[in-house]
Amino acid sequence: MTLNTHDVFMFINYNIIQTYIKMTDLDKDQFVTREEFEALKKSIDMGWVMTAGIIIFLMNAGFAMLESGTVRFKNLQVVLIKNMIHALMGGIIWWAWGFAFAFGDVDKNGFIGRKYYLGHGVGDD
Repeated sequence: MTLNTHDVFMFINYNIIQTYIKMTDLDKDQFVTREEFEALKKSIDMGWVMTAGIIIFLMNAGFAMLESGTVRFKNLQVVLIKNMIHALMGGIIWWAWGFAFAFGDVDKNGFIGRKYYLGHGVGDD
């Protein structure tokens, strides 16, 4: 039997979730089914993606403060508006193409997703 990377990560994730359930005493008599495991795994993954996205977005404010500290007072508004435009454009580009690249359906050996461009089809699954 050969194991690929996906099988190894699924085994590790399954053991982590089982350990969490044992530590929190969630129904000691109940064993987690495959569907419950997949739902919990998806929730944990989505929570991490949201947390990472919030952290990255808040970096814009940090860079705005850093850049505003390096310019004269008369140029402060220009720097802050520039950073706001960068955040706005980043959000629009993520909506248009980034989400599809990251989470769209990928062929077997594909690299970029082929679904969800401009938000089409999100939530239909």
